[in-house]
Amino acid sequence: MAPAPGNAALPELVALAPVTGIDGLSPRSRIVIDGEGSWLFAAPRLSQSALVLVEPDGRQQPIGGVGEGPGEARFAVPMRLVGDSVVGFDLATRRLIVWGRDGRFVESHEAGRDALPLLWPLGEHLLAMRSGPGGRIPVLVDPTSGESMAPISVDDSLYRALFATGTSASARPATAVLGTWRGGVVIGDGARFTFGLYQADGRLHTVIDRDLPDRHRSPAEVERLLTAARDAGMITGGEAGVAAERRRLAEEPVPWVSGPSHPRSDGDGRLWILRATEADSVVAAEIFADGTHLGTVALTCPGFAGEWALAADRLALVCAPLDEASPDDAELRRYRIVGAGGSGAR
Repeated sequence: MAPAPGNAALPELVALAPVTGIDGLSPRSRIVIDGEGSWLFAAPRLSQSALVLVEPDGRQQPIGGVGEGPGEARFAVPMRLVGDSVVGFDLATRRLIVWGRDGRFVESHEAGRDALPLLWPLGEHLLAMRSGPGGRIPVLVDPTSGESMAPISVDDSLYRALFATGTSASARPATAVLGTWRGGVVIGDGARFTFGLYQADGRLHTVIDRDLPDRHRSPAEVERLLTAARDAGMITGGEAGVAAERRRLAEEPVPWVSGPSHPRSDGDGRLWILRATEADSVVAAEIFADGTHLGTVALTCPGFAGEWALAADRLALVCAPLDEASPDDAELRRYRIVGAGGSGAR
């Protein structure tokens, strides 16, 4: 996929063969990839292993068991895949668990009972959002000890405007989005597409604000949600109730960027923010260099639920297959970023 005409600063994306037919992979599966093409995901529907590691040649390695014993997780979230180590987070027990790539258990640590499951790698640490007396605050968790520290001050003006309790300037609550950028933290409001980029020392570097209008669901998205609500028996009042719910879904503003879709950097330090669009099956990749908007790349991804991964020169999105047989079916759409280095922040 080539960059837009006249904008040579945009990186070129080369589409790789999609990965299909992976048991347990769904559009809402959290994934982690590395720069060699391996990827990691949780397969709760299989109930056989905590995580599954898929190597570039297609070989699958079960990681951990399901439970609360050593090396087991009840509800695992893939966190990190680097070198010989695999790191997962058990939502049920709040433990960080480390395995080898061969599936053997290495160690586990308590991540803190007040750490929310919004974790993402940042250098040697993991990023989370913690609740406190003044609101939610990003924290960095050391996966080797479980200890945490705040990368920005609770007195930071942008943080207070977006997340501190009772200080939002918007009538609509902020949609909290966390991300990583060149060794620092990204915080933002996915509803307004406003993001602050912080340096590793916690100082605000720049603010991104695309000034996008309110986003509304596409007709197909409305119908999918309406069908799901009707099948679940959540709509009452007959046809009038259906019409009212359809109108509400169509008129309700929804975020451009949801919580799962964490901003992150490629191997050259460019910041990628993937957002929804009002067109069916199209995801917009907004790409920035040092806070400057380089442009937008449109990616085809039916059923995108905000799950994607970026490492060095590898980009992957979890999508529904075009010949979708079930709402739980998914495929991995992969790209190579031409010219991206391998040493940048993940």
